[in-house]
Amino acid sequence: MASIKPNQSVINSFKILEAISNSSSYIGVSQLSKETSLPKTTVFRLLETLHYLGLIKQNDNQEYTLGRAFLKYIDRVKNQEDLVSVSTPFLKEFASTVGETINLGILYNNEVIYLKSIRGERFTFRVQLLPVAPLYNSSLGKIFLSTFSNEALEDYIHKTIFEKNTINTIVDIDAFKEEINKVKKQNIAYDNEEAEYGLTCVALPITKSNKVIAAISVSGPTSRLKIKGLNKIIQALQNTADNINHAISTIDDIS
Repeated sequence: MASIKPNQSVINSFKILEAISNSSSYIGVSQLSKETSLPKTTVFRLLETLHYLGLIKQNDNQEYTLGRAFLKYIDRVKNQEDLVSVSTPFLKEFASTVGETINLGILYNNEVIYLKSIRGERFTFRVQLLPVAPLYNSSLGKIFLSTFSNEALEDYIHKTIFEKNTINTIVDIDAFKEEINKVKKQNIAYDNEEAEYGLTCVALPITKSNKVIAAISVSGPTSRLKIKGLNKIIQALQNTADNINHAISTIDDIS
């Protein structure tokens, strides 16, 4: 397997951003050149691009600090950290009481990003290996798709390759649209062994101010969930979602 050759301009830009973020005030080109060991011409050229993108801002003395465009990413990370921090006790309680794995995920760039997974009984499944999942064949993803406008959903369908991971994976477009409409009406989503044989998942939305900001799901072996009673597990999942929704309702930093 060929090794990846990093892009030097990206590395140098990161060095500059790191030096700016470590500075307690505005910092000039000469000081940035010294701290990054980069030529002034390189620093100046990259600063122009970073300034154009809004990642840094400039004062009248030709000195720089982080800009609004960069700060919004910091806010986003903080939002996610706060969400995980508030949710984790409730996720742990569910996993301990029900004995099944529970996941917290968000929508990012038309994929599910798993922020937190608390394991229940001993069982290995894909999310432990890859903390990203498609929208179309995951219960968390279906929750997010149910919030899409008709136009956004059509755009997603047009740009997505629906891979048939199992015999249950919904790849027929009409059937898929019907599935998402059902999720929208019932406010609950299922993955009936659509991503992986033997694995069933059920998801519910996490909301704030009537907006879906995340979702939680329970994942476990299909046979074991049936034996335990899926309806009972779903009720416990709903209680967990309600607890998280209540806990985040008064926290301004989570949105």
